[in-house]
Amino acid sequence: MLTEKQAELQAELVGVIREAVPVQSSLDQLYERADRAYRRIAEILVELRHEFKGPNGEAHDLKGRSVGYRLAVREAYEHAGAHAGQPVPKRLTAGVAYWVKKILLERYGEATLFRLGVVRPLDNIAHQPAPSARCQLPDDPDRCLTAVVGLLNELATDPRVVPTTEVVRSVLRAVRLLQSKVDAGVVRPAARVIDFDPSELEEAVG
Repeated sequence: MLTEKQAELQAELVGVIREAVPVQSSLDQLYERADRAYRRIAEILVELRHEFKGPNGEAHDLKGRSVGYRLAVREAYEHAGAHAGQPVPKRLTAGVAYWVKKILLERYGEATLFRLGVVRPLDNIAHQPAPSARCQLPDDPDRCLTAVVGLLNELATDPRVVPTTEVVRSVLRAVRLLQSKVDAGVVRPAARVIDFDPSELEEAVG
């Protein structure tokens, strides 16, 4: 049996949960629409890379490094109103980079992309941390967060890692929660700032 105050808080909780459920549903739909858009953009980018020669005379610019390709893409983003440095383009670039990498891997396979230098091969296995070591995170929350960010960057550039949509959503939710703390001023001036720009994921696919 709840006390009067407990019942009051429970009723308030029901109300806010009722408000949150449709909002989350709308967000899920938006994420799905965004993911479809990212994939379509990536498909066009992959085709566009086949229309340019590589900077070193390659038949196709699979790395996306030629001057002509980069200029064409930059102009396309600008014409679309997605100017560099803004939050939305950064999320857009990260989502597109994921699909570019996935499409190239599906079309050419890991071995071919490694041979062509489109994706970077993993460092010598002897220098890679053992799977068990990856799970041994520091007890200190700040050091643990730093370690997790480092591991996340490592996994994001690992061609063997193909995350599900649910996993990516979970990561994005965690990042948004951390960003909300920064926006609210919940930071320590002496803390080392970890500058992780999602747009850098484009480098993972060359």
